[in-house]
Amino acid sequence: MRYRTFVFTVALIGGMAAARAEDKPADPVAQGKQLVEKSKCTICHMIDGKGGKIGKPLNGIAEGKTDEYLRGALTDPKKTIGPDTKMPSYKNKLSDEEVTAVIAYIKTLTK
Repeated sequence: MRYRTFVFTVALIGGMAAARAEDKPADPVAQGKQLVEKSKCTICHMIDGKGGKIGKPLNGIAEGKTDEYLRGALTDPKKTIGPDTKMPSYKNKLSDEEVTAVIAYIKTLTK
């Protein structure tokens, strides 16, 4: 009986880990796209001509900008973009890995 309980517990934990892995794509670009969609960035920003007009379109927004600048724009926009920006900070909303994934995704969005 103890063996069955042990096997069941291991299978349950393995299944939970696999489910979490499915939620987060292995590809940073795919993960970044998923995060942009989940964070509803298109309320303010356009992507491929669709979305809000409050912020700049995300297509081409990364061109000529360093990853450091883009990271600052996401985590400390008032300092990086400017004190009057309406861009919210994602410092406590996204992990470093998630910010890196969002940067990887927006770098693929060309004009």
